[in-house]
Amino acid sequence: MRILKSLSIGVFCYLISDSLCFATSATEEDSAFFRSVCVYQYDDNPEKDTQNFYPDNKSSLEEQLAHFGPVSVNLIDRELGNDALDKLIPYAHWIHGLFLADNYFTDAALEKLGKFPELKYLDLSNNSFTRPSLESLTTLKNLSCLKLTYNRFSPKDIEELATKMPKTQIIIDAS
Repeated sequence: MRILKSLSIGVFCYLISDSLCFATSATEEDSAFFRSVCVYQYDDNPEKDTQNFYPDNKSSLEEQLAHFGPVSVNLIDRELGNDALDKLIPYAHWIHGLFLADNYFTDAALEKLGKFPELKYLDLSNNSFTRPSLESLTTLKNLSCLKLTYNRFSPKDIEELATKMPKTQIIIDAS
């Protein structure tokens, strides 16, 4: 069982400009959402400084992501709530890292994560998740690191999850 007690993550991001909204034909509501999203090149080492994703309005977002390669999306501290993931689902194939700490997500949001099959890194720290929602995480077969710090899980809940996800490093406490 691989459970870590601490991890320091350096996240480098770029606030996406309005051009993302034009490239995806997003609604005004989506436009406001995408202006606050940080997107950068995915790397297995979250400490590594990576290239930011700068969308333009010359081609579709899907074409740009296909050319750029896998990305990480940082929604930390945005206080967005469960519906925020719906806006990312159309781009789930390119999202390999997802930082969702401090967003007031509840158990209902975890069911949506099954639509992100390429996820390798997932930070769910400091939300309102409980034991029943953990089962939905077991569908993420590519997940190599899962950060669950400051949620409502018992040590037994984490141990059971680790048994079901033996290839996933589970982080339960930050220093």
